[in-house]
Amino acid sequence: MNEVNDEKGINQFLSVAIQVYENDSVWVPESEQTFLERFKAWKSSLKVKMWPFVALVDKHPVARGAAILAAAVKDEDGSPQGWIGFFESLEEIKMRRNKILHSAKIYWRWLERNQSWLQKSIICLLAF
Repeated sequence: MNEVNDEKGINQFLSVAIQVYENDSVWVPESEQTFLERFKAWKSSLKVKMWPFVALVDKHPVARGAAILAAAVKDEDGSPQGWIGFFESLEEIKMRRNKILHSAKIYWRWLERNQSWLQKSIICLLAF
């Protein structure tokens, strides 16, 4: 997994969805410009942070996801909440996709018992 932090990474990130939905007649791709504007806003926001990632096989993007942390959204204990979004992958790498999700679930459960919310977020991002 590579963190998306430049225009090339954004193009790779967006291309995964284009490949996944290429035969879906009702899917409308998000514009690169719109995503770039959101990406820049999320990078500087204090309320919502997003760390997009893309997986490459032989230098070709095959999966994507984003770790999202929303400081303004709290659970019943007052801890900020986070989630994984934009998670898509090509059908050919389904086994890899399942391993990524399984690993994230194991790390999250361990972190819930052993770490603060900030450490949870950072380590979960690394596990993704």
